[in-house]
Amino acid sequence: MQRHIVITGLPGTGSEELQAMLALEAPDLTVHPGDTAALPLPGQGEAICTRSPGDLFASPDIALAAGREGIRLDLIVTIRDPRDLLVMRDPGGEHVYDGETLVLVHAITTELDRAGIVTGEIVILRAEDIAASPETVRATLRDRLGLSLHPADTPAGAVTESIWQRAEHRDRLIDAFRSHPALHEVMRAQGYAEGLDWLVKLMTPARATAPTGAGRTYGAWGDGIRTLHDDEAMKVTLLDGPGDHAIITFIGVGMETGGIDQQSEEFRKLGPGLGPQIFVFDKARSWGNALDFDLLEQVTAPFRTGREVTALGLSMGGFLAFHAAGLLGASRAIAFAPQFSMCPDVVPFERRWSGYTRQITDWRIPSLQDAFVPGCRYTAIFPNDPADRKHVALFPRRDNLRIFLLDAARHNVAGTLKDHGLLYPTIWACIRDTAPDDMPFPCRPDNGIWRVPLGEAPAPAKPQASSSASQ
Repeated sequence: MQRHIVITGLPGTGSEELQAMLALEAPDLTVHPGDTAALPLPGQGEAICTRSPGDLFASPDIALAAGREGIRLDLIVTIRDPRDLLVMRDPGGEHVYDGETLVLVHAITTELDRAGIVTGEIVILRAEDIAASPETVRATLRDRLGLSLHPADTPAGAVTESIWQRAEHRDRLIDAFRSHPALHEVMRAQGYAEGLDWLVKLMTPARATAPTGAGRTYGAWGDGIRTLHDDEAMKVTLLDGPGDHAIITFIGVGMETGGIDQQSEEFRKLGPGLGPQIFVFDKARSWGNALDFDLLEQVTAPFRTGREVTALGLSMGGFLAFHAAGLLGASRAIAFAPQFSMCPDVVPFERRWSGYTRQITDWRIPSLQDAFVPGCRYTAIFPNDPADRKHVALFPRRDNLRIFLLDAARHNVAGTLKDHGLLYPTIWACIRDTAPDDMPFPCRPDNGIWRVPLGEAPAPAKPQASSSASQ
């Protein structure tokens, strides 16, 4: 059976260095020099190797052609830290790559693997390893492709340092990752970063101020959480930061600790680069019935003015985010496992959190029926829990409301997404109003909602929230 090894990858990701290595060290492989497109398939010799950056985008056609011709196709895709690629410039000083291109490249290789149309192996090699750890690369090629390699004095690779950490690249990176939240999943999948610590560190040196309307100035993100307002019913805190968004997070019932539900600021990692993040505590767990929303509007106005506003929350916090979005001029509202109502007259089946709801005597907010306004895009993400599904059925079906239903049954659906590494990419995608097909998780339409085949992720044991938790 004839064999064709295709090396491809964006320029600057080490594909040329890998080609040179194979030309020197793989005597049983005919390595074509220079940039040689795989199509039309040469069909000459038992084992050949070609390299072309363009083959990355032609790889589906190459795979189908190899299948028709009965040729074993092995695809080697070279990659490099997306942060380095984003800050690379051409000789004219223009940036070479944007976030959309890097997301597309990752999607192509991922879909090829899922489709199963490559007759041989798909091997992903990092430019950093080609340059600094050639033995690791050789071992991968031997194990995955069965190549017989004879190590030679291969010239050192071109990738010698990570350049993205230089101060002059800060704004470029922050803008790219805000504009293309799927880049976070690319980073995770390619093994460059699991979380957002690197972005937090990048943001820390920056300093900016925002008006408070009360004569105080707050520092940049990372300077700590400040209290803007606190009374018997409502507490409002601020995590300040530069950016053109304002995120208003409504806190849920809380996590049970020692028999007491403790409320704390949620989704704090959204702060870097987006803008100020405001946290609203319904201290009585009244589902907004005890809150003064006119006062909330006044307290938050200095931070909302001139910014894109997003309301966000989990469980009770999600209910409040949907209710308050129109009042606060939000263009986006994101709710994880929100209730449609907690009023017994509307949802007589709801028994959760009854320790709080039985204290409510004046149901000023009986439901979310009239909460939705035309100028806002709403996203609700639910678990496949019987009680939550009853609430799903009550939500109106509107053009500006998207409902996603996960397979996982845990009420803390944000925790499920976090365990999969998808929580913040999902929030960023919702802020950008990403189409369902382009969300960080797979989904399919089903009678007015979107089904998400995502169950519980295997994860180390963590403290579990009680049935009243909304952390």
